[in-house]
Amino acid sequence: RSTPLYSSAASDVYKRQTLHRLPCMTIAALNGTVAGGAMGMVLACDIRISLADAKFFYPVMKMGYLPQPSDALRLSKICGSSRAKFILLAGQKISCKTAYEFGLVDEIVSEDNFLSRIDELCLGISNSKTNQTSAIKEMIP
Repeated sequence: RSTPLYSSAASDVYKRQTLHRLPCMTIAALNGTVAGGAMGMVLACDIRISLADAKFFYPVMKMGYLPQPSDALRLSKICGSSRAKFILLAGQKISCKTAYEFGLVDEIVSEDNFLSRIDELCLGISNSKTNQTSAIKEMIP
């Protein structure tokens, strides 16, 4: 019996691809531990806002799997190839501060301001025209 190469089901990959291709802006509001498939969903979002105590890791190597190719590609585009390799090969949890330094998190906010900051971003984005947002997303690979 062979070991499957990929850790996520095909439906998870489809959800990530769909999320990535939405014409509207997508925001990941991160709290707690972001791991495996959840990390793939976060990578597919346009903006990532996190609480300071969030942790991030992609444990597929420790489990004997390969990451989804789209996750590895997005991670390397966001963090750079060296840091993407560190996250994928080491399989260790990284702090929110490190994730921010790697470019994986766009902004760290306090728990008191978390929901209001997400609301503020959503309101600002909702005031823009969908075709403008879509055009900007197409300009940036």
